Amino acid sequence: MNPRPTRVPCSDRWIVAAFVTAIGLLLPGCDKRVPARPREKPANPAEKQRPGAHESTGRPTGQTSGNPGRQPSEPPRGQDTTPRRASRWRADRFCVMAIQVTSATPEKRLMTAVAPNKALVRRALTRVPELSGVRGVDGAGCASATVAEQVGVAVTLDYAGASATRGLIRPDHAEPDDRLYVSATAHVERAGPDAKAEVAQSTVEASGPLVKADAAGMTRRIHARLEAAATLAVRRALGQLWIRHQTDAEVQTALQTTDPWRRAAALREVGERGLIKAVATVEAATRNSLADLAVVACATLGRLGQQRSVDALASALSSAPLEVADAALYALHDIGGQRATALIRAAANGHAAPWIRLRAKALLDAGTAGR
Repeated sequence: MNPRPTRVPCSDRWIVAAFVTAIGLLLPGCDKRVPARPREKPANPAEKQRPGAHESTGRPTGQTSGNPGRQPSEPPRGQDTTPRRASRWRADRFCVMAIQVTSATPEKRLMTAVAPNKALVRRALTRVPELSGVRGVDGAGCASATVAEQVGVAVTLDYAGASATRGLIRPDHAEPDDRLYVSATAHVERAGPDAKAEVAQSTVEASGPLVKADAAGMTRRIHARLEAAATLAVRRALGQLWIRHQTDAEVQTALQTTDPWRRAAALREVGERGLIKAVATVEAATRNSLADLAVVACATLGRLGQQRSVDALASALSSAPLEVADAALYALHDIGGQRATALIRAAANGHAAPWIRLRAKALLDAGTAGR
């Protein structure tokens, strides 16, 4: 199996280990830290310029996922390996004890007026229904929260103008037809079971129209997009903390809920555990009117790797929301096979969105992953 191009933000500096260390020092009971799954180096330099939105996960080392390349000692795909934890580790509400913010935008793309900081992230967190203790000082209002509910949050932010001809550039150097690209990586940690820190990570990348405006107007637009991306990334990471302590049966039940947060977490966990029996439900979710759910569903189909899912992904690839088409494209690459490759080639030659054509060409250059 050829290595698949890793979907990374436009910056190549994601200092995950530093986040875990800094946040872990502020949380009680973290005698040992379990690092998130490391990112690989991109197989194709063009991957650094990917402008869509994607779904990524971070799970503590040692937890079983449904990915290929499992160690021989790991249990078979689809087997329920998640022990039923005490109810406190199944919390679905959390309290912020610490916030850390890092900018990943290289100097050549920095705009002086755009300054991602703790105030921006704090505003983003106030829109996360699963969080409390955000508005005041870090940790304020968390005195009555249990250890399982107390989390530290680290967020890395990036932004750029996305040009089909010049790649990623300063937003104020963009042309009228270029797009605004933003990225947020959320790293959430709590003192987990067995005195080990429990870590979850999620990255959200998104692009949208770059409306030319004065410096103040562009700054407001970039800040708004960064806040929205940070909100979604943190919600996804918190969803991982909640869902990973549910049984397989509970995960499949959550797939049917009307709560988007729980449903997105369950869709993601299906891919982590390799629950093939849920593939039909996941395929149906690619048609969900909520783009975030459809994106997660596409990514999960890529992780499950079933050829039967190519039809659902082909439909999603022609979807109007760019982020859904982008996720479907990468899922097709993950699955591989003649038909998936043909769909990627067709997207490279004739998709209506220039960025989808660019991504498809990069995937073809990198070769087909698949199984």
